Amino acid sequence: MLYPFVFPLFRLNRLNNFSFQEEDRDTMREMQRDLEAANKTCRILQFKLRKAERRFEQCEAERATLEERTARLEADLYSEADMSHIRSLEVGFSSILFRHRQPCD
Repeated sequence: MLYPFVFPLFRLNRLNNFSFQEEDRDTMREMQRDLEAANKTCRILQFKLRKAERRFEQCEAERATLEERTARLEADLYSEADMSHIRSLEVGFSSILFRHRQPCD
């Protein structure tokens, strides 16, 4: 036979266990929601990182192309034949200016 004072303690203990289980379940659900939110944020950041990496690679390729193009244009601009032609034009132009600056007698 159970003593009458044991039953209320047993019942109270069961209620406490039940409330702890509820709290544990609620805590677990909250942690799962937090984990899902963190996973979603992680996926979004990974997507943005891949997008930024692709954009960086495109910019690097474009920069290399533009540097190559600039080097070719500079080589064309400063070729020896062009420079000698420019010098001859400058000499011819300066001689024309010199003649026009002298006073007429």
